[in-house]
Amino acid sequence: TGRINMVKRTHTKALLGCKSNEDLRKELNETKKELAKLRNDKSSGSAARLGKIKQVRKNVARILTVMNSAVSVARKIGRTHQTRAMRQRLTAKQLQKLNSPTSLWKKKSNFKLRKYVVAA
Repeated sequence: TGRINMVKRTHTKALLGCKSNEDLRKELNETKKELAKLRNDKSSGSAARLGKIKQVRKNVARILTVMNSAVSVARKIGRTHQTRAMRQRLTAKQLQKLNSPTSLWKKKSNFKLRKYVVAA
């Protein structure tokens, strides 16, 4: 007792392993076209394939999930694995420039020590 016109389910493991980003885009476009066709059929009153809409929507979501996870993995690979504070710390060259004699002289001349008198 099988159903007629079943939509082939997109398996996430198959998408993750061997497909390139270009292949994923092609498959995404195909499934979106199929979804648009199904929605058009639904609006015209042809009730033969209404159950397929849910499956096709899920297939689109699976493909997008795999594409986005690949992007986030690529971002994490390019990043150095340190704490946030360590990544935001000044580099040795920046510290050297900050503590150079001319820089220290400018700080002293522009921001002189303020003296306050306390009335007793």
